[in-house]
Amino acid sequence: MSERINCVVREGRFIDACTILQEMVSNNMPVFSKTKGIAYWHLTNKNTNSESRSFYGVITEDHPRGFLFSFCPFCGVKIDKPFNEDDEA
Repeated sequence: MSERINCVVREGRFIDACTILQEMVSNNMPVFSKTKGIAYWHLTNKNTNSESRSFYGVITEDHPRGFLFSFCPFCGVKIDKPFNEDDEA
């Protein structure tokens, strides 16, 4: 696997994580129970049955539903485009 130095936002909707962020992900889709750590979420469009957005965040004891990263904590790249609503420009 080649190393990705920085995260990349593809098509304004998908995050291709840097190598460190990808390695730190504790699961692919968090189940909101006792899971903690860095998580990867993706949303699926039920009409087309295809992935429509992806993003990363963290689940902690104080925030069991998690919260999303607006930037990568490892490479510093801004990765909030998939959940920004200013796409209408």
